[in-house]
Amino acid sequence: MNYKKTINLPRTDFPMRARLPEREPELLKRWKDIDIYKKILEKRKGKKTFILHDGPPYSNGHIHLGQALNKVLKDITVKFHALSGYYTPFTPGWDNHGMPIENKVLEEIGRNNPPEKVRKACREFAAKWIEIQKQDFIRLGVFADWDNPYLTMKGEYEGGELEIFADIVEKGYVYRGFMPVHWCPTCETALALSEIEYKDIPSPSLYFIMDGDEFNAFVWTTTPWTIISNLALALHPEAEYVVAETDRGTLLMAKGVVERIKEEMGWERFEIKDSFVGKELEGKKFKHPFYNRESPVILADFVTMEEGTGIVHIAPGHGREDYEVGTKYGLDVYSPVDEQGRFTDQAPEFKGLTTDEASKKVVEILKENGHLVKIDEIVHAYPHCWRCHNPLIFRATEQWFLSVDHDALREKALENIHDVKWHPPETINRIYSSVQERPDWCLSRQRLWGVNIPAFYCKNCGKPLLSPEIIRHVGKLFKENNSDIWFKLPEKELLPKGTKCPHCGGTEFEKETDVLDVWFDSGVTSLLVLGDDWPADIYLEGPDQHRGWFNSSLMIGMIQKEKPPYRAVITHGWVLDEEGRSMHKSLGNVIHPEDVVRKHGADVLRLWVASTDYTQDVRIGEEILQRLIDSYRKIRNTFRFMLGNLYDFTEELAVPEEELFPQDRYILLKWRKLLGEVVEDYKGFYYHRVYRKIYNFIVVELSSFYLDILKDRLYTWGKNSHGRRAAQTVIYRILKELLVLFSPVLTFTTEEAYLNLPGKKEESVFLEDIPEYKQLSEDEENFLREFEEILLIREEMQKVMEEARRADLIGNSLEARLIVDGNRELLEKYSLYLPEIFIVSQVEIGDVGDGEFALKGQYGSYRIVKASGQKCERCWVFSESVGKNEEHPTLCEKCVTVIKEGDFEDN
Repeated sequence: MNYKKTINLPRTDFPMRARLPEREPELLKRWKDIDIYKKILEKRKGKKTFILHDGPPYSNGHIHLGQALNKVLKDITVKFHALSGYYTPFTPGWDNHGMPIENKVLEEIGRNNPPEKVRKACREFAAKWIEIQKQDFIRLGVFADWDNPYLTMKGEYEGGELEIFADIVEKGYVYRGFMPVHWCPTCETALALSEIEYKDIPSPSLYFIMDGDEFNAFVWTTTPWTIISNLALALHPEAEYVVAETDRGTLLMAKGVVERIKEEMGWERFEIKDSFVGKELEGKKFKHPFYNRESPVILADFVTMEEGTGIVHIAPGHGREDYEVGTKYGLDVYSPVDEQGRFTDQAPEFKGLTTDEASKKVVEILKENGHLVKIDEIVHAYPHCWRCHNPLIFRATEQWFLSVDHDALREKALENIHDVKWHPPETINRIYSSVQERPDWCLSRQRLWGVNIPAFYCKNCGKPLLSPEIIRHVGKLFKENNSDIWFKLPEKELLPKGTKCPHCGGTEFEKETDVLDVWFDSGVTSLLVLGDDWPADIYLEGPDQHRGWFNSSLMIGMIQKEKPPYRAVITHGWVLDEEGRSMHKSLGNVIHPEDVVRKHGADVLRLWVASTDYTQDVRIGEEILQRLIDSYRKIRNTFRFMLGNLYDFTEELAVPEEELFPQDRYILLKWRKLLGEVVEDYKGFYYHRVYRKIYNFIVVELSSFYLDILKDRLYTWGKNSHGRRAAQTVIYRILKELLVLFSPVLTFTTEEAYLNLPGKKEESVFLEDIPEYKQLSEDEENFLREFEEILLIREEMQKVMEEARRADLIGNSLEARLIVDGNRELLEKYSLYLPEIFIVSQVEIGDVGDGEFALKGQYGSYRIVKASGQKCERCWVFSESVGKNEEHPTLCEKCVTVIKEGDFEDN
């Protein structure tokens, strides 16, 4: 008889080779066919709602790795909550307006086109990329209401945005102001704080003199072009200032800078003649270095001694602090620079020059007239445009602003920040300081592609008209059409009938050309998307959103609902390459998510997301991905082994827990304990811990121990024997629960494995429930501790087993008989199961004696000798019973019984 054919060998349709790039699209089609997103919601209808509000990505190109990281983290979060019994609608959204799209479109169609044509092209461009990005996200296995996303360019959304804007205007938060704002001369528009990035660039470090009656002021700047607009000098009111005789005459400077200045200037002569407290010099005048005007001394707390001379040159038209202190002292807001960053005829000698060109000319003039003391170059952080990446200037312009201090808005927002859960906790400091330090919100942008500000200017008196009634009226038009209607209709048709100027009674108006800041577009999303589910349970975005979306959403939420729009905020880090560098085309280190998916599959990318501590900056590269592929293979092979040994099992055949072998009970309790820990890690958003714990359990507890010791029981015991069914019961239960628990991370593979599970099941793993964690009893904890001592004995025993293998005493461990001594009571208690646990043919408990291949360890003494009896042809276990049966002389007693009863799989 061919006994090989009587072995219960594993079999499953779950393949060893993953072929994820080909297989995953099949699962995507299946999910689409069964409408998995809808089915998940139907199952949880009426249950407690969990809302993760999707921060809208920008619709202008394929998704990058940062967006892939972001969306997969959101997907893990939503899927876990759905499996935990929550009703989890997830509406994806896109940010559609703004400069990047407009600039790209203008490059393609040219700048000399009517607004309607530009906007039509922008709308088409955005729509194209929404569809592409949608498919990119779907390919990652992200479940969402993809057929009904929110889009900031939809008429309904734009109209809703204006309704909120009308409320904010009505509450008195919006005003028209002439003040300096960050300005991009390349994009020709104002920028909000959240649209600025800082880069280290070389700048001039210029020391110059402004003449006075008794002594001269010694002044420093890094923007020589702003000296043209100098109207005052600021001193710290409480700082001490000195007048010193120097190589460059009698100069005023702060006492706190003297040693540094002496060293930097290298003057031979430096003698202090007099001293003052800053406030004593208030009102003293100094002459402008090349204009026939005087600059008074004013006082400001922002003056520091870290750089410069302790005297700050003030140009109210070119700096926020300069403007604020200048306003206090009644100074003009002088800003002779146009939208392209060139000087106007308000500064005739510099007309047409860019700010950089003007800086060079200022230095030449100061050299010629003897007011230049020293010029060097320093490298410092300078603001740049987040879109075109060029340097910005401060320029005073008329803009629409939202006052962050009206009705104590800033104060209320700061108070309410403490009611939100911030993860990681230290990120509360980022949002707190960004709210604390933010200036008034510049709402207007000098662009075409955006939601138009429904303001009008009276042709008779020139004054602006921005009323809640008009905004609501225009909002209705936007809802019915979209914001393109602003360009299609004349003013009379945009305004409510009978509109008159409240200042002069005029009836002729000109419409505003500015659009709303895109951060206002996205800042209102929670109010327009969530409805009755407001506020969201979670916002989850990158680190730049403390100044961006978290901030704008908070401000609007506080104005409209008097509380934040989120209960918890999670922040993830940036994606870097393997060496910790930012990804740039110039460095050639950019990795595209679609390339990873095409080559390795989405589950590998998802595994990368889950394996990283996303609260820090995360790294990715071919080496990191290769390690994850190795990990993935181990996980997959374990799933395959477990499925392969369940081909003839159904839940009806399950063995009750109290009838399991101790080793079965042990692994089940270990799993139960892990389940509780992993659920808590999911709840705490510690997904890297989820991955690490599940991976370690699969590789260490299952593959290296439990599944390894089971092979004899699964393959050679009677097919329907109690022992084999006990093993299958445990494998089935752990595998099923493991697939459910790991499905938020390994979305495709867990679904594929789940569909290969035998017996009755749901249509998808995502329609299952995460098992309820039942805390271990005291008896169960005691049993675990006891059994872990057996495993420590096993670990020690393997050292001497290895020694016996190296010496060729044995090959396979089944050729060994283990003599073991130690905690005899414990060993005797489990004696029946020790051969399986140790994977040896025989275990003898007693005195080890002397001899080769012996070891005295911490937990026992061990000796390996050759197993007695002969090797069974069928199960390979050595036994004295081999040869005792005439019909089957090469089999052991156990195998003879199996064959006689026909209790095996006939292969």
